[in-house]
Amino acid sequence: MKTWGEQVIVITGASSGTGRAIATKLASKQPILVLAARRQAALEEVAAECRESGAIVQIVVTDTRNANDVQHLAKFASEITGSIDVWINNAGVLAAGAFEDVPPAVNEQVILTNLIGYINGAHEVLPYFKIQGYGILFNNISVGGWFPTPYAAAYSASKFGLRGYSESLKG
Repeated sequence: MKTWGEQVIVITGASSGTGRAIATKLASKQPILVLAARRQAALEEVAAECRESGAIVQIVVTDTRNANDVQHLAKFASEITGSIDVWINNAGVLAAGAFEDVPPAVNEQVILTNLIGYINGAHEVLPYFKIQGYGILFNNISVGGWFPTPYAAAYSASKFGLRGYSESLKG
């Protein structure tokens, strides 16, 4: 079993919210963190905070909706030590409001980020896990995957879809 300092942990959506909290909490264990999100400046802030706790940190500007970006992220992370130990799919967005008030294009972005982005992540990392013979994939489903969220139809749809997708990966 690898020590914390030998583990490569990828976190998407690491620039804010839950992703940032996961990164800063794990940093105290001093792993190798690969932080991914769309906003470079925000990633750099989180990386600096994690480095203060002793973690080795790399950042990769990534839009998880883009399969090529996610492929680059996985390749980059795997080249650090030759493996990826943990992949945390966490990038997410929320569009709140009455369904008729949320434009279809906004709902589409929610589905792309919260579902397709996670599918892109799993698609890239699972082959590494199979070759290595180990690895942990964590999909942050949230309570929205168990209980419909009022005034967040696309969010609920994306999280219910993600829950079904995650369950199907077990088979």
